[in-house]
Amino acid sequence: MKIRLHGQSSEIEDCTAVLRRTFDVLDESGLYPDRAPSRLSRRYLEVQRPVPDPQAEAIARVLGEVSVERFRQLDKWGVQHRSPCTGAEDLRRDADLMRRRCQAAEEAGGASWRDVLLEEVFEALAEDNPAALRKELVQVAAVCVAWIEDIDSAAPRPVPPPF
Repeated sequence: MKIRLHGQSSEIEDCTAVLRRTFDVLDESGLYPDRAPSRLSRRYLEVQRPVPDPQAEAIARVLGEVSVERFRQLDKWGVQHRSPCTGAEDLRRDADLMRRRCQAAEEAGGASWRDVLLEEVFEALAEDNPAALRKELVQVAAVCVAWIEDIDSAAPRPVPPPF
């Protein structure tokens, strides 16, 4: 598909940026002035729809479900503020234990989703710095999303080693 942009230079630049984010740009002319006495500019772009990315679609689908659940929680409980109760010494020891357990499982043929999730959860619980805790909780959420994607993919599951 070919697109002709015609207008003020700043408007064309803004529209071009949006088109680059939306489509795969195959070819693009430079920005050039329209015929005098016009103060407008032109740019031509040749674009195509981006090739669908199944992984990106899976992530978007799961995050959509998480969003629906989060709004359901807000409707039921409202905005909540609770004490984090993180960062205690015993939680740091537990995090180290879970990290070693996950590494051992990985070396023995592959950690299970349970191992990976528990490692991330315990790392979050060990944090007393709010910024570090937030970073760890994002990692917990990402592991949960990845696990759901794996369930949805219906891939054969390896049998976890007994511990």
